[in-house]
Amino acid sequence: MGFTLAAAGLTMVAAAGPAAAGTVSLTYSCSVGGTTVAYPGAVTITAPATAKAGDVVTLQVDLEREPHAAQDIPAHAITGQLTIGLGGAGTGSVQAAGLTNLQAVPKGGAVVLSGSTSATLSTAGDVTFTPAGLQVAFNGAAATCSPVGAVAPAATTTVS
Repeated sequence: MGFTLAAAGLTMVAAAGPAAAGTVSLTYSCSVGGTTVAYPGAVTITAPATAKAGDVVTLQVDLEREPHAAQDIPAHAITGQLTIGLGGAGTGSVQAAGLTNLQAVPKGGAVVLSGSTSATLSTAGDVTFTPAGLQVAFNGAAATCSPVGAVAPAATTTVS
């Protein structure tokens, strides 16, 4: 199946401080057509460094994984959804649905899935953003993926 997971990014919709990016390396265990496959990858989240309680932040998601594409992949051929867990002063999770590869990828090239979602930051304190479950569809096959082991937060926003 040759899809690639990339990085997740967060940006503030309401007035926010400067953006800060973080990348987390992780391995996903993916169930594809009755087979379980391990896919190492990276998730990058770009989040505002600061926000105010009640602000809505936009979560820009980009996912990349190794190995690279096993075949040529047309633009928008891969779709996905990433769950992003909110921790620290934040609770719950948000879904970054509609992820896709925005550009065609040649065989051997890096596949990056991109998309966005939003989250409301309700409570003062440090809110962390951690990549969690992933669903990906490509070429008629669907994969449901879970992180293997503990995953560190990819970004933190200080909410006042």
